[in-house]
Amino acid sequence: MVEIRHEGVRLLKAQYPDQPTAFSAIRSELETFYKTNHADVVAAKKESLDRAVDALQHLYGSNVFPSMKVSFGTYANNVGHTDFPGCFRCHDESHKAKDGTTISQDCEMCHAVEDVPAAATPAAN
Repeated sequence: MVEIRHEGVRLLKAQYPDQPTAFSAIRSELETFYKTNHADVVAAKKESLDRAVDALQHLYGSNVFPSMKVSFGTYANNVGHTDFPGCFRCHDESHKAKDGTTISQDCEMCHAVEDVPAAATPAAN
């Protein structure tokens, strides 16, 4: 699709107060952009536009956490736990509050961990 990368990055980097607002804005702004600038794409490729919206919403939901002040690009690299500390920069149980409590390493403290069907993983494709 024409200009999808540029518009997608713009929408992922935009500031939103929370994820539901972001999801709504990503859909409405991308649809408005294409209706205004590329009406032919909306008419001919509505399914592609819907898939692009879904993908952008998924990327935002997996990488941006406004309440924790983590935005798209806040950290240089959060991939994995082997080459980069990722979440464990802070969730290492060595950052202590005055009362001695630490930030837990329990992933579900910040994220809803969901089972991914085997067919959805890259190795299965």
